[in-house]
Amino acid sequence: MAIAAFKRYEKKYLITKEKLDKILLSLLEYMGPDPFCLDDNEYRICSIYYDTDNHDIIRQNSSSLFMVML
Repeated sequence: MAIAAFKRYEKKYLITKEKLDKILLSLLEYMGPDPFCLDDNEYRICSIYYDTDNHDIIRQNSSSLFMVML
């Protein structure tokens, strides 16, 4: 059975408060606040991931991530 896997890359940057404010203004042109986040409270988002019985997908993605981080 062939298993399709994806590679995810995350890049993180430190930015100033001024740059953050500009980015947020730009994003708000296309996005709106989350209607489920009442009174600026935070809430947890949980995701469900499906894999094979042998956990092949997470193993493949974990080994790829490990190699990228080296």
